[in-house]
Amino acid sequence: MAVATVDYDRDGFVDLMLTNGDNSPPFNIGPHQLFRNLGNQNNWLQIDLQGTLSNRDGIGTQVIMTSAGISQIRHQDGGMHIYTQNHPRIHFGIGNNNKSDLLVVYWPSGAIQKLYDVAANQIITLVEPSDRIPATALPLNYGDDLENQPLLVASDLVPFQFTGQAGAKVSLAINRAEESSDFIPCFFVIGSDGREVARSCQQENGLVEFSLPATGTYALWVHDDNHLDTGNFDLQFRLLQPGNPAEDIPLLPLWALVLLSAFIIRSNKKHLGK
Repeated sequence: MAVATVDYDRDGFVDLMLTNGDNSPPFNIGPHQLFRNLGNQNNWLQIDLQGTLSNRDGIGTQVIMTSAGISQIRHQDGGMHIYTQNHPRIHFGIGNNNKSDLLVVYWPSGAIQKLYDVAANQIITLVEPSDRIPATALPLNYGDDLENQPLLVASDLVPFQFTGQAGAKVSLAINRAEESSDFIPCFFVIGSDGREVARSCQQENGLVEFSLPATGTYALWVHDDNHLDTGNFDLQFRLLQPGNPAEDIPLLPLWALVLLSAFIIRSNKKHLGK
């Protein structure tokens, strides 16, 4: 006997497929039964994942959906269990709410997607970003000392890019502002080959140091571990090239981050056909 879950009639309510007969007599016979979920008035959202840099089915992806202040989490594991396999489509029930306020998708490649205000009662397909270093990544430049300028992450997801030589020493200091005590700044760094170089979440102010494995361009992603919309913190980036004196990379101006946030949100809504 085995049970598989699938929304076979695509009405937003998960149905059950029951198989019988794989056992010793007299338990080796029995009908295959389909139990249709008659549903109710609650709203729902279903998601198909399509990997590009990761595997095609997005196995290993984590999806967090927040609606009306309540968050749910789903892990895409392929739906495999003994004797059967569930349909891989991800399902969220959201009760009386008519939308998902925020969807956060963590792909196995390290890429992160965020979608805001996704309407309920639909099946959407999310395609993993194919660029390990997105075109929207803002360059970290050497120059003026802006150490004390706060960084406002208005979209809760900010990509930067920088170049370095093999063996270069990198240090990141993240200092959270007092008014953003619930904001937990996290970052991860990946190379153009998709290799993750460093990852850290700063519960308290601290310094993270690591070395670059190869010469090239790297993406630095900053996000909030509490999935808040906004937060303030100072980010100090220091790069020491082999044989060269240390160079400080300053914070970006606030207006650039706001423009980037607006671009990300518009792109996400366009992807969903809004």
